[in-house]
Amino acid sequence: MPESPAGTAASDLVLARVRFPGATALRNLHLRGGLVSRITPAGDPAGLPPGVPVVDLDGRYVIPGLWDEHVHMTQWALAAHRIDLSGAASARSAADVVGCFVARRTDDGLPVVGVGFRDAVWADVPI
Repeated sequence: MPESPAGTAASDLVLARVRFPGATALRNLHLRGGLVSRITPAGDPAGLPPGVPVVDLDGRYVIPGLWDEHVHMTQWALAAHRIDLSGAASARSAADVVGCFVARRTDDGLPVVGVGFRDAVWADVPI
């Protein structure tokens, strides 16, 4: 956090002339204690309080930190069709789970994929 003239951490900061995704107008983003306290139009001299540090972002975009809004749709769709075999204690048990899954599903052309099994600890061997 910026230092105030007295040498203590400043509690206020203005990020000037910022742009929000989807918006064209520039704004001033006022922060108090690390949180947004208000948003004012850029270029308004009354919008910049005296004595508060100002960082001019020159139209750069601002978004909330650690904001992840994407999805890997292919992996999600494939994972949604996988069969959880983590509870299978044997090859026979895994085959029964897969058999029930195949009997219930409609043929969608996707391969049947089982995940989560530990065949190394099974007493029987998959055929």
